[in-house]
Order: sequence, then C-alpha cells, then structure tokens
Amino acid sequence: PAVNALNKARNALWINIAIAAAVLLAVALGGVFFWQHMAEPVTDVAAETAWHTLDQARRIPRRFAYVATLTDPVPTNLALRLRLIGQTRRLDLSIENQTITIEEQTGPRHNNTLDRTVLEKDWAPGDAIAIVKTPDTVGLYVNGIRKAFAPWPLEQIVQARWQMPENPTRVPASFRLQKIGALVFADDFMHGEEELGAWKPQSGTWTVHALQNPIRSANPFSFLGRGDDALAVAGKWFWRDYDVSVAVHPLPGSAFGMKFCWNDNDNAYELLWKAEDKGKKVLELTRVAAGQRRCLGRVSAPFVPASWYRLQAGQIEGRIFVRVDGHTLMDVQDDEPLLGGGIGLWTRGGEGTVFDDLRVVPVEHVTIDFAGHSTRNLPLLRHVELTTDGSRPRVGMDVGGILLENAAIQSDMNGLPDLTTSDTPLEWVLRRGEGRELLWRMVPGQGAWQAKILARQPGGETVLAEAPTPVPAENAHLSFHVLGDEAWGILDGVMVIRAGDVPIRGQGLCGLRLPSVPGVALRRLSVAPEQPLPFIANRVETFTHEESMQNWGSAVLEWNVEYGGKSPIYWHRSDFWRDVAVRMTLAHVLNPDDPKIVGLALRNPEARDGKDANQPISLVFDPEGRRVRLLGLPGGDKELRLMRETVTSLTLERRSGRILARMNGTLAWNEAVPERLKTLCQVGRYGRGNTESWAKAVTIQAAGVDTFSFKRAPADWLPASGVWEVTNRWQCDPRWSFFSGVKRGGPACNWSKFRHGSNVTIEFFTGPKMDRSRGKHYEYAANLNAVICADGRDIISGYSFMFGGWNDRGSQIVRGKKIIAENRRVVIPRVGATHRRWFHVKLRKSGNLLSFWVDGALVATVKDTKPLTGDRFGLWTWDNGMMVAQFRVSTDTALETAPLLTDALPVPKIPYDK
Repeated sequence: PAVNALNKARNALWINIAIAAAVLLAVALGGVFFWQHMAEPVTDVAAETAWHTLDQARRIPRRFAYVATLTDPVPTNLALRLRLIGQTRRLDLSIENQTITIEEQTGPRHNNTLDRTVLEKDWAPGDAIAIVKTPDTVGLYVNGIRKAFAPWPLEQIVQARWQMPENPTRVPASFRLQKIGALVFADDFMHGEEELGAWKPQSGTWTVHALQNPIRSANPFSFLGRGDDALAVAGKWFWRDYDVSVAVHPLPGSAFGMKFCWNDNDNAYELLWKAEDKGKKVLELTRVAAGQRRCLGRVSAPFVPASWYRLQAGQIEGRIFVRVDGHTLMDVQDDEPLLGGGIGLWTRGGEGTVFDDLRVVPVEHVTIDFAGHSTRNLPLLRHVELTTDGSRPRVGMDVGGILLENAAIQSDMNGLPDLTTSDTPLEWVLRRGEGRELLWRMVPGQGAWQAKILARQPGGETVLAEAPTPVPAENAHLSFHVLGDEAWGILDGVMVIRAGDVPIRGQGLCGLRLPSVPGVALRRLSVAPEQPLPFIANRVETFTHEESMQNWGSAVLEWNVEYGGKSPIYWHRSDFWRDVAVRMTLAHVLNPDDPKIVGLALRNPEARDGKDANQPISLVFDPEGRRVRLLGLPGGDKELRLMRETVTSLTLERRSGRILARMNGTLAWNEAVPERLKTLCQVGRYGRGNTESWAKAVTIQAAGVDTFSFKRAPADWLPASGVWEVTNRWQCDPRWSFFSGVKRGGPACNWSKFRHGSNVTIEFFTGPKMDRSRGKHYEYAANLNAVICADGRDIISGYSFMFGGWNDRGSQIVRGKKIIAENRRVVIPRVGATHRRWFHVKLRKSGNLLSFWVDGALVATVKDTKPLTGDRFGLWTWDNGMMVAQFRVSTDTALETAPLLTDALPVPKIPYDK
C-alpha cells in the first residue's frame, strides 16, 4: 500500500504539473489573442472612438443584472449600447430608437447578428433596460420583460460598458450593477405572533398562528391569510430562475395560490387554485406584464378544503412549471419571460388559507420530454457543434441555464441495439466548463459495448475508468453521475462503470452527444443535482430529552443486540429495500486499552436458501492484527494489511448492484452484490456496548426510505375520515402535542399520498389518545392500525395490521375483511401504565410473506398465495383516538406520490362493516 500510495502521489503530481502548464499556455495564448484582437476588434477606429462610455464595470460577477434607467427627458433618437468583452469574444447589445440588436464579434472579421427585434412603444422616462447574464446566455429586458437574448459560452466577462455614439451634454440614464447569486430562502413561520419576519402584507389580514405550548410540539407554527384578495410578499426584484414550494391548507370557501417574479400587481406570474360555477375547481397560471394579463395555462384540479397540499412553481429562461404534490400539471414556455422578482402568498375569500414550510431554491432539476419535438427546438437546450472524426454524424446538446458540480444526467432511449455494428460513440457530459468536461463514453460493439469515463482538459483526454458493458435493451435507461471525486455510469439500474479521483472539479453544464442514426431516439432527458443518500434519522429535538419518549426519540434504542458468534452484532430495527450506506466513525468508540474488532454488516434476515444464506457481508477492523477485512462474499474474503495508517472511519454500501467498502472515505473494494442480498437488507454493527457514543458513531443513509416526524405540515397525507391534526395526547398534561387521528363511532383514516412497491416495510410509534369520559385506565384502548397494498379509498382493499383489533381481543393480520392470522396474547394493556407508553408497530410484506411485530416481538407471520397488488398505505383506527409520534416507510421503488384525486374521498369501508 505504501508503494502504491507513493506511485499514485507521483503520478498525480506529474498530471497536475501537466495540467497547470496547459492551463498557463492556454491563458497566455488567450491573453495574446484578446489584447491583439478583442480589446477593440473593429476596423473602423474613427467610428469606434466616437462612442462615449457612460458607465463601466471591470470586476464582473458571473451572474448579474446591469440596469440603465432612462431619465427625463429621453433623447428623441435614443442610441445606447452595452458592450460586453470576454476572453475570446465581444457582445454588443444595442438600442437605436425602437430597434434592439445583439451582435457578436469573435475576431476582426467575424461578426454575427444573433438577435434583432423592434419595440412597439416609444421610450419614456423611468423605462428600465436590464442586461441579464445567466450561466450561458445574455438577455435584454425592457421594464422587466425579455425582448432579446443570445447565447454566451462559459467564459468570464472582463469588461462591461454602457455607451452612446457621442459625448452627450447630459447622461440620459442612471446605472446600477446587481450581482445575482444562488438563491436559498426558507420559512417555517416560527415567529412571534406580531412578527411576520420577511413578509410584507400588501392586502388582507396576515397572522402567525401558534399552538398553545409551541415548545413541546412537533409543528407549532403556520401563517394564516384572510381577506377578499389577501397578499403577503417577500423577496427582491433580482430574484430569478427559482423554484418556490409551499404547503397550503385551504379553509372552506377559499381560493388560494401564489405569485412569483412579483414586482407589483401589474408585473408577476399568478397561480390561483379556485372553484368556479357548479363547484368545478381549476388551477390557472396567468402572466401579468405592464398590467396586461394573458393565461399561460389552465387545468382541472380538484382539491378538498381542510386538506394539505404542496404547491410548487418555478421559472427558468421562460420555462415555467407548476406541480402539485410532486405531479407536473403545467409545463409551458413564455417567449418573453419576466426578469424576476419576489414571491407572494395569496388567498381570496372564504375563511382564508393556512401556509407553512415555504422554500425557495434555484431551479436545478429539469426534465425534457422529446415526444414529437426536435432536439434543436426545445427551450433550455443549447446545440453544440461537434467536430467530425470520420464516424457517423452526431447531435450535441447541453441543458442550458443550470450549472452543477455534483450532478446526474439521465436519459431514456430507444433503438440502441441498432448501433451494435457501429463505432459511433454516445457521450454523457458533466461539469462542462471553460476547456474541461467529464464524460461517460459508450462505444458500440459486437457482443459487448465498451464504456469509458474520461476527463477532457486543455492538455487532452485522460481515461479514468474502462469496462465492457452489456448491449443496452431496446428501451434503455442510462444515467451518468458525479459526486465529489467519484463518477459512475448506470445502465438499467446497475452500475456498469465507476471512477475515483476525478480531476475535473467545479460547476459546469450537463449534456449529451448522440449519433444521428434512424431508429435511435431520445425519449426523455433530465438533469438534477446528485445528492448523497438521505439520512434516515428525522427527529424532533425537543422530544429526545423526555424519558417517556426515548424508545422513538433516542438513537440508542434503534439497535437490538444479537448474540451467538464470536462477537455480538447490533442490528438496526429498520428494513432497507434499495441502496443503503452505513458509516462508522471510530474516534469515540475504539478503546486503545482493550482493542476489540469493530465493523459493519449487511444481511437479509429472510434468506434461507443455500449454505451461506444468512451470512452477513461484513467490513471489520481488527486493531490488534492491524488489518481491515471484507467478509462474506461468494468469491472469498478480502484483506487489507495496514502499515502505519490510522483507521478513522469505515463505510459499507449497497449501491446500484454493487457492494462498496471504504476505509477513511477511500474505496477499498467494489464487488457485485450477492444474490441473497439483492432485496431485503438489514444493517448491523460490531462493537460491544449500546451507548450514546455508539449511536452517534454509526449513521445510516438510504434510498426508498422516508421518515415522518410530523414537524412539517402534513402535506404528504390525505385524511379520508376523522380529524387528523397536531394536538395534545394527554388531557391531564396538555403541553405535549403530536400528530393524531380521532373519530367516535366510525373510522378515522389517513392515507399517505405516496405509493409503495411490491415489497414494503412500515414502522411507527403509536399510543391511545386520552379520553377521561371513557375511563381512567384506558378501558377503551383498541385499534392502532395500519393498512398496505390498498387502493387509497377503501381499507378493505388491502392488508390491515391491527394492534388491539376487535375491541382489543388480540392483534390480527386481515386481508379485506378476512382474518388470516391472529395472536390473542398481543393486546393494548388496558391499565394505567399505558398512559405514557408508546408502542412500536412494525409490518412487512416481502413477496407473498406478511409479518407483524409489536415492540420487537413477533405477532404473526403468514403467506398469501395470491398477494394483493395495491400500492397505497395509511393509518386508521375505529371509535378511538390514535397518536402517532414517528412513521417510517421503506420500499423497493422510489417513493412517488399517487395521482391526484378527481373527487372527494368517501368514508372508507373497513373490516368491521357488515
């Protein structure tokens, strides 16, 4: 390892020296070219010197708005231009009377007119001319409306000058340069009742609503607007290219929505969800510019008053999308988009609207559907000229407007097997910037294709990884990812190539290069930030210190010890069906005086077939033997002998069909996932003791998992019956509030808006809601239930797991109305000790096997030879109150929301119905 490390360091040094030399040479040549040709690349020197500079800037941010506001009086024949000088080109944005022209010059004799338009109105005092620079375009806006734009490569602007053709006696405008940075704004409305934070009411009545004792509640604050046309706004005029989402809770009789790119009521995009004649509900998107209104989109979209929804809208380069609960309801293009502006929360009539959990972020996630469209004619796509190398012609495109460092580009394609006899490569491009890019190249071939990950820089191409890959299917999904210094390519869900030590860093564009071959078609392309797997922990801090809530508020009690081997293993109580990563930080758990083996493990607790079916895959560190080992692989164990290295962390991952084992963050092994571990997975750790130090030392991240602590508005849930809200559990101590559902004489049912896959695990902590009128010792406790595999309407369409069912005679697994398993020993104790007790309920569907646990004890397990195929899940009780402290779902698909309802939900049919 020491020799390898030395060689690696030496190679890296020479590579860095070569890169630095290439960059210095490129900069020098660019400088020579700039100073010889670009400082003033015109042939008519006399004409150029006649232009007078009114205002200029030399330290130019990469994103900016440079604004000229006309003063009184405006010249009769207005002539004005902004000259932008880059490292290899110059751009003139000129105004001559009502004509706007954008011209590019890349050398003394290389001029090109990129855009030209004629305005319909005369200039007037107060008119604002804004030149806006985005990552890869320059646009000219008049009074906040884009009138012309042109591409600009990823190249630094070194000078910007506002000019007139002669020295004026009076400067006819005032100027300001506004830097535009990455926008992040969030508000959970945790303000005092008389404090509105950044919000400025424009009309109506706006108040912050807080629960009686907010310090002991999961989600105590919200923002309430009332009035015939109530609007509260926040933000600045230069906010742009953003995505705003907010949880909304319409009260009876209200229309509601938001405004974005708002500067005043005559200039904004308006999104309003309203009821029309005969109760029809529609969602309408309107563009308001200079007081002129134009409908951009209108869809039928029913909503249920008193339910929560997540409303989302965004705009980038004129592309506007509107989503409700994750579903895109509108995707339209405004050819003259608004420059930008603040955001507004909006409600009209009725009892008002409650808002919560607002977030504004840059638009960084775009999906483009190519059905019926040419790749050259879609917004946001930038055509890339490709040099010919004797192979078939290719189409090059970048997704414009979005710069990402950690990114994923995903594509759905048809017809790739037709390329088997061709040598024309496909390329997915990330971090494309000034003279550098990271790419995944797929070269077709007979029997197998060849994949490469390359770094392209001014000094040439470097192959970072190379591997044969299967021929893609007729309908294939391919994606290229980069996170930190790692890049990998995925073909139909399986990682087929991976590279470490990626030298290309920094933000860049994402793109795709395709062969122009009949039958090969790009159906869909998406770009998004590449994020680490999300952490599964999601707790409300105020509950973690309360002794009676430790079983769900403490990380220590999530681990259960199992004895029987050389060393006990502590297994986490949750299940994982998709990618999972577990990391152990050793600083606070290693004992130098008693060096014991520590490590991590993955296993399938249901695996039965084969000699090693139940054997975990383990990554262990032996401090005494000075070695790290990877155990349990079908091909044999792996071992890394240590010299003087200090082991600070271990990481074990199941990722896209591979097992990745890391020491100190560096990949040590990359192996195929054994067959036994391709579905259900549990996470374990080696190391004696179950303490706070151990709980902090081990963290878990996973896909297909969501944990609800109910500290946000419950916009991911859809109540079908009963009252579901954050309220107190105990009448004798009303300080503590939790999420709950209650109904006397009938069912209280709450559906998750998410859909689960064919395999699913659900776990939650629950307890009965106190009701003194029904007894002092919880004589009424019963029916703390969950349902899976349902249709989202009737509980009897799925499997019910009933804790304390049939008036607490036991606990049951019920298919529809039929009890298929029952354990009469597992009941809700109807005693005073239940008063502060929280029960852990866990249920699992794995293929045709159904399993049910309460507080870690198996209630029942049963096989259903014809398992149900529904994909909806929820919580329910009957004639009772049910408190829910924390809820976790894990499944084998991405958690996506179900289709929006077309009508109100009926009271669900339940197993007790006759």
